[in-house]
Amino acid sequence: MVNENDDPCGFTYDASDRLSEEVRIDNLTHRFSDDIAGHFTHLDEIGHDERGERPERHTLLERDKIGRLIAKLNGDAKQTCAYDAMDQLTLSDRRKVNHLYHGSGHLHQLNVDGHVVSDMEHVELHREVYRTHGKPNSCFGYDVRGDQPGKLLRRCLPTSSLRGMAPGFGQRCWSG
Repeated sequence: MVNENDDPCGFTYDASDRLSEEVRIDNLTHRFSDDIAGHFTHLDEIGHDERGERPERHTLLERDKIGRLIAKLNGDAKQTCAYDAMDQLTLSDRRKVNHLYHGSGHLHQLNVDGHVVSDMEHVELHREVYRTHGKPNSCFGYDVRGDQPGKLLRRCLPTSSLRGMAPGFGQRCWSG
């Protein structure tokens, strides 16, 4: 696969149709490994720079007996996770990771102790049209058949609410 500048990228899948390798257009390679139960457990990141060096970073994800994430380790640090009595993920400093859902079951917000990490907005047909996740935010467009011809990362003007926005919502966004 190539982008509009003819920069190649690609994906490799294992026999169980799980993503095993991603080569990005910036030549960064991600290799993913799973355990026998199919849980993601290891990430290798291999870069390529202009001097021909290949910096590498390896991340190990530790899981408990039922497959829940309990720790993330790399050469720089170890981050541990725990679960409360309601089986909700908590970080090592006891902050809670909250996933808020619409009645339809679509994820609406991800926050840590009430501080928003990402917020998703959907239109009437439950199609995601806007996502905050720092800068840039993402706007998603649909054609007349309801297909999403491509996810477009765009800078978007902040709004207090995008609910009920008509198909002309793209006017609030510009490429950049």
